[in-house]
Amino acid sequence: MKILNVLFVYFIHGLNGQNKDFMNIKIKLEETFEKLFNDEENNGNVKNVIFSYCSNSNSGMGSTFPLEVMFENDFKEYTHYFESTLVKSVKRTIENIGGGDVECNIYISLSGHSLGGNVARGTITKLYSPYSKENSGGGESFENFFEYIKKEYPYIKDVKPCSYLSLSSPHLGSLIAESNETSKLMKKAEKKLVRTFCNNVIGDVGKELTFQDEKISKKSTTENLNKSHANKISKYAVINCCDKASMDALARFPNRTLTAFLRYDLQVKYCSAMGCIETPMPTVLDNNKEILIDDGVNDTRIVMLSGFNEDEVLEYYQKEVFNENVSKNFYYNNTKIVSSPDIDNQINRALLRKKIKMGGKKEHSFKNENKSDKTIVIDDFSFDDYQEDANNIPKNYEVMEDEFVVDNINETEIPVALIKLFNQISYRRVSMDFVVPYGVLRMLTHGLCLDVDFVLARRACIRNMAEKTKSFYTHLLIADFIRTSEQRDTYSLTSLFI
Repeated sequence: MKILNVLFVYFIHGLNGQNKDFMNIKIKLEETFEKLFNDEENNGNVKNVIFSYCSNSNSGMGSTFPLEVMFENDFKEYTHYFESTLVKSVKRTIENIGGGDVECNIYISLSGHSLGGNVARGTITKLYSPYSKENSGGGESFENFFEYIKKEYPYIKDVKPCSYLSLSSPHLGSLIAESNETSKLMKKAEKKLVRTFCNNVIGDVGKELTFQDEKISKKSTTENLNKSHANKISKYAVINCCDKASMDALARFPNRTLTAFLRYDLQVKYCSAMGCIETPMPTVLDNNKEILIDDGVNDTRIVMLSGFNEDEVLEYYQKEVFNENVSKNFYYNNTKIVSSPDIDNQINRALLRKKIKMGGKKEHSFKNENKSDKTIVIDDFSFDDYQEDANNIPKNYEVMEDEFVVDNINETEIPVALIKLFNQISYRRVSMDFVVPYGVLRMLTHGLCLDVDFVLARRACIRNMAEKTKSFYTHLLIADFIRTSEQRDTYSLTSLFI
């Protein structure tokens, strides 16, 4: 029997984006995959092929619609492409390798940049929800879309979840915390700009990301949207994306990776992208400044990993991705490998911090001795002094949707329930530093990692940096596929760098 392994990667652009935003990553992914698997003479019974697709159903102003509308749009695009194009291409591939006795497994991966990461989660939920099609046996119902595919196209043995990869996505919303008395003028201006942008410029999804769902016009709702809200757990759409069915669907993917920039991302703050309420930035500045790129240098690198701590998992990814050969000048031996965040502990500290401040405690700031213009807000108290108060804080975090807390450097404001519910399942997390020249380019940090072609991004330093991030995303998706398809003994990315 011959085995056909198909990797299908589906890319979803961000706010006001379009399918071409992911085009350079798509090209890089396919080229790298084909180079790795181009010589299968020594393993003639196994063939690996790749298909990738860049979503466009929510392009332009379509990305300002309510989340549920975007989920439905993307689900329709995904299922249409899968059935009308992908399965037919797979059939031709089976015929080309001899037909007959071929076991075909499709491994699906989804990756979204910015808002696309949220949309990818919504699409996954719909893909693994009950499915029926009018022309399939008179409306026969299936456990999910892929069960329908396997019955309708029996030459496909299985469709297996592989990777979910989000690139700086606002999983915990985009509500910017109010400025405090220690905020510098530029930081106050930034907060005002982002709040205005989210509240007034980006339409209904901006209201949802800032927890102002009640302001969405009824004209924006559709019959499908109303139905989808019928059994939701919260008045906030972003929290509804974390209901049990949604998180169970996402949990099917064995490789769930969140990536974010540790600093300088104006549009999506670190804690929202990483699904936490504490950024390691103060600790890094205090103890590990050497892992940050100097402000006078235009470069990017990985600074921290978490969630790869199981011995076998860490060993595998260090071999395939996190080393100075495969990720040259992007991963270094001083990259920090840390434990996954203790979310309950973080929530408890945030609630305690809020309680103490409401009781009259003040904040103070410190300045990084090497960069005096960079101020980080911290607390002027020790949590150890308030252990009794911490023990008295209610622990029913998942129902605290109206209890908002601020992260430890006063950037984002997030409902406690959202933090807790998003972390019902575990994630791998990759923190990066991405330092570009001051001015307009630094304000555009959020999207430069995609290697999107526009005038300001054509500078050599930016292209070199984007090449590193583009290669990293590519290598991670392929490494996930090799591991999930159980081909570690046969293929390795390291063979491309000998």
